[in-house]
Amino acid sequence: MLLSQTDRAAMYAKRRQRIMQQIDEGIAWIARSAQGLNFEEDTNLEYLTGVRSSAACLILAPKGVLVEGISHPGHYWFTAKGSELGRGRLVQEVLFVEQPSRPRGNTVVERQVPSIKEAQQLSGVEGVYGLSEMDEVLRQALRHEQVLWVNIPEMPRLGQPVPPDIVRVNAIKERFVWLQLKNIAPKIHGMRLVKEPYEIECIRMAYQITREIIEVLMRTVKPGDNEAKVIGLWEYELKSRLDTGQFSDLRTAFGPLVSAGRRASANNYWAGNQTIEDGDMILIDCGVSYNGYAADISRAWPANGRFTPRQRELYSILLDAQNLGLRAFKPGGTCVQARKLVWDHFKKHNVHRYGLGRNCHPVGLNVEDADYFCFGTYAPFDANQVWAFEPMLMLQDEGIGIRLEDGVLIIEGGYELMPAPAREISAVEALCGEG
Repeated sequence: MLLSQTDRAAMYAKRRQRIMQQIDEGIAWIARSAQGLNFEEDTNLEYLTGVRSSAACLILAPKGVLVEGISHPGHYWFTAKGSELGRGRLVQEVLFVEQPSRPRGNTVVERQVPSIKEAQQLSGVEGVYGLSEMDEVLRQALRHEQVLWVNIPEMPRLGQPVPPDIVRVNAIKERFVWLQLKNIAPKIHGMRLVKEPYEIECIRMAYQITREIIEVLMRTVKPGDNEAKVIGLWEYELKSRLDTGQFSDLRTAFGPLVSAGRRASANNYWAGNQTIEDGDMILIDCGVSYNGYAADISRAWPANGRFTPRQRELYSILLDAQNLGLRAFKPGGTCVQARKLVWDHFKKHNVHRYGLGRNCHPVGLNVEDADYFCFGTYAPFDANQVWAFEPMLMLQDEGIGIRLEDGVLIIEGGYELMPAPAREISAVEALCGEG
């Protein structure tokens, strides 16, 4: 289900209204944070405006902010930039965007910065200005306020340099010493956990495309190939889909992380440049992003197309554990319940010491999506949430690493798996044998 530009702008506007309804006092100044979720990009501003820019900022003022005095601070009678700047009109939303630089000859770039008009049409924010206007509007907005909401999406890391966005927040606090700072990110993340129909369809499409690419890799890669070939094929398959003109916003969301044999028994192996041997299992962790929404799939398969007896035994244990854990994915269920079901099954087969990972995380605009302030203690599942469920077994002493990761949509009464390559042993071997 694709939305028109008008419908998408209306969707963003509704999200901003929902956030303002949760602001009991003060104003919100939402800039993109240098500390995104689990080292990913911060997408809270994109969620509220559709603008994907490292420099854009949004002011939300439930009681309104005057859009006057922008052109000449303190001289409100100047109206050179438009009559609204001089008549004291109150607005609740103001978006500031960087101005696109002049094109250089016929140079082609991947993504251009949206103009003020384009940002206005995309976001539905009526008051859109250049970044140079922001300081004065923010200064005027804070004149009589006691509370400033800021966007800090992930817990700051102690012992590390202070990120630039927090330096900026501290600079505001130093000047407006009476301000109380509050974090708006958990409120945005709470909204992001429950997906709208448009978001679910974008995520489903991202999973479908990821599935198609992984299946090509499973059919193509053979013993003697290098892990780098798998990565190169991923890039080819992704970019060739862009060439068809069907996908306006398709990119890699994560990975691909590719490893084989003993290297697959190390969690998140990044080098991806070694030869795949006969008898190895190949492990891939990857996902594409479609219209900004990510997929996250992991699969493991035998390089020669046939599981060894030991690989088959471990894979069967892991698959059964995943199927058991999926029983917890329903409204009211929890990640903790899913983890316990997996752990108990691993312990039954005496492989629990090889189980790694937290097993589940939300998926959306980020691969590891919203609500990382609740890391490890998520609230019970709700309908229309999308989670990645990823039990794994990493046996370094045997040189075997297996991970099964699927997208799970919570629906009334249960769950629905997002598109992904087959998980059953016979189907995996059949797919590998098609090449």
